[in-house]
Amino acid sequence: MENPNFKPMFTLERLYWPPFTRRRGFDEDRWVTVWKPYDARPQSTGIPLIESVVTRLHDGKDATEVAVEYGISEDELATVLRVFTGMKTLELQRRWRLRMADDLLRYTSLRMDEVAKRCGYYSGSSMSRSILKYTGQKPTRRRIALRQQGDVNKFGL
Repeated sequence: MENPNFKPMFTLERLYWPPFTRRRGFDEDRWVTVWKPYDARPQSTGIPLIESVVTRLHDGKDATEVAVEYGISEDELATVLRVFTGMKTLELQRRWRLRMADDLLRYTSLRMDEVAKRCGYYSGSSMSRSILKYTGQKPTRRRIALRQQGDVNKFGL
């Protein structure tokens, strides 16, 4: 039974950082677009296991590999993540991948298979199924909807 008073220490919004390395800016006269370095990594959690998980997710890798690195079972990793984030490993991984896919769909013109690869999906079709299941939109439609929010080329890889 879930505890209705449980508040996770770290939310996805607190842990996530976008996959971009540069941000669009302007020169002093605001005439010419210039690219500036961009690192939106949040402040460290101070918990090495959590840091390892989010670094793997950011790199588009499987979070369950952290269990091997720390000599614990995948179930133990899921329990630790549940205590700190309120999510089990696969839920955190799914939500991270969907958030990263949204960022890449909105701000880049990458092909769907490249977006999938960067997010850690096995294929473009597995990403498409996941996006459709959790957002109700196909990736191409999702890209159009996200881009209507503006700032299309705000970030670069």
